[in-house]
Amino acid sequence: MNSKFHSTVSRRDFMKGLGLAGIGLGAASAAAPAFRDLDELASSDAAIYKEPWFVRELEIEKPSVEVDWQVMDSWRSGKPGEGGEALEGRWSVGYGSNNPTIREGSRYNNEVKIPNYLARIEDNTKASVPGYQLKDHALNAGAGYLSFGAGLVSQPWTGMNVTTPEGRGLARWSGTAEEANRMVRAAAHFLGIEKIGVIEINNNTKKLWNPTQKWDDIDQADPDDSSRTIPNKCKYGLTIMVRQPLEMTKRGPSPQNVGATLGYMYNPILRQRMQRFIKSLGYQCLDRDMTANVAAAALTGIGELSRISHAYTHEWGTALRYHPTLLTDLPLAPTKPISFGGHKFCETCKICGQTCQEINGLSPISMETEPTYDITGPWNRIGVKTFQFNWPYDYFCNYCQASCPWTNHGMSMVHDVVKSVSANTSIFNSFFTQMEHVFGYSRHWEDTDRLGAWWDRNLNKDPFDIILA
Repeated sequence: MNSKFHSTVSRRDFMKGLGLAGIGLGAASAAAPAFRDLDELASSDAAIYKEPWFVRELEIEKPSVEVDWQVMDSWRSGKPGEGGEALEGRWSVGYGSNNPTIREGSRYNNEVKIPNYLARIEDNTKASVPGYQLKDHALNAGAGYLSFGAGLVSQPWTGMNVTTPEGRGLARWSGTAEEANRMVRAAAHFLGIEKIGVIEINNNTKKLWNPTQKWDDIDQADPDDSSRTIPNKCKYGLTIMVRQPLEMTKRGPSPQNVGATLGYMYNPILRQRMQRFIKSLGYQCLDRDMTANVAAAALTGIGELSRISHAYTHEWGTALRYHPTLLTDLPLAPTKPISFGGHKFCETCKICGQTCQEINGLSPISMETEPTYDITGPWNRIGVKTFQFNWPYDYFCNYCQASCPWTNHGMSMVHDVVKSVSANTSIFNSFFTQMEHVFGYSRHWEDTDRLGAWWDRNLNKDPFDIILA
């Protein structure tokens, strides 16, 4: 032991720091769990997500948002019976202006909101306002590396080549589905994924994939198959959670608002890591993501569906970016949907929509109190009773995410009380929403002093994380 440390920190102080003062070493050893190998660790309660008492498990395929599986279908351009045909590819908000039926009034053709929004960025950049300076734009560019997988397109959809169990002279991993869940969960956590969920592929859940997706009774997926045919034996979907940093999500339209950018950058990296892990166990792991990543989060118990059509959790609110689902033939145990009162809270809250309207004028966020099956256009999935999001009017500005009370829960101890109460009764939800406005937790950090101070923050105290930088 370092002599300086030993001279200033007594054995008793050291034990007290560990929370073991007052007991002998023998008792301390008995109190601590002893794991002889990783198998024992994976089979212990330490490898299980321990949700707080107010989180309830629901039935498989019955999340807190109502779903009519008989009506729901692969993403179509209209309702069944009204001429809606399956799209060759899913409708994408990024290409809304190419569709003449939805072009008018969309965010691409609006003469009020978008020019004002973009002009603000342009004017502040020209004036070298803190948060909009060259170094801020450079930060944004750096954060965008590998965003949406750009740079990884050369990787086969079946995953990179890895050393198989046979290559090591071993049999592939075997165990129960529950043991597989624990093992994958432990590995995912280390690799940068704080939560996973598992969905079983059946006639219902196949509807969450692109309608052109092919499934067949083949043994192995072909990396050169342009249609990316999925073997029917790959009947387990592994959904992973990709977070985004709240600090950089609350910075308005400035280039420092890189929360979403970082999320999209980490997403392909985390997917590749999980593919390599599972392939090294001797199983297939296919990067054939569903078109409904938020649905995957709600169906597998990662979180609930929010008013803004994002998934959100009781821990991090809507500061989540993506929930890709990898397909595998590694037998896994399906995980159940959960409810922490979030979707119900959205009925009375509406802070996200109010914030969007105040800042942007025209908002894509529904302000209805009750969820509905009535879609607003082909960008909504039929068969889901929710707050229908009008995607052509979306800004991709993150104001809604950063203003969500569940996203900001860590700013005050009272939020812990709010979470537990809201999960059990909704009668106080309106009051909680009013208090959120009063205390200003939903406000954004756009003052130039705060934006400029980011570059001079104390790096010795500022938390650092390779995933949540």
